[in-house]
Amino acid sequence: MKYYSSTDLASNAQFYLGEIAYSQKKYDDAVGEYDKVLNNYPKSFKLAPALLKKGMALIELGQKSAGIRELREVARRYPGTEEDRRARAKLKELGASLTSSR
Repeated sequence: MKYYSSTDLASNAQFYLGEIAYSQKKYDDAVGEYDKVLNNYPKSFKLAPALLKKGMALIELGQKSAGIRELREVARRYPGTEEDRRARAKLKELGASLTSSR
């Protein structure tokens, strides 16, 4: 990332840094890596997966409401995708609705 952060596959590499942290149960680090994808690569094809996995990592950290918020955002922004399906399934598992009750 240090030398090739502006190449076509940089967002992909950044996403996989998040995946490595997530698989090692370093959820705080994973959230940071997924945030880098979301903030630094606005046209990346990894936006939906990064947002989904950020939500999952937040839930693992015990930040359920923040995680649910991210999962709802996945469903709103990426309807019909695999990430949408997974976000909806996790929301259902958590007993959370697709929309906020506010």
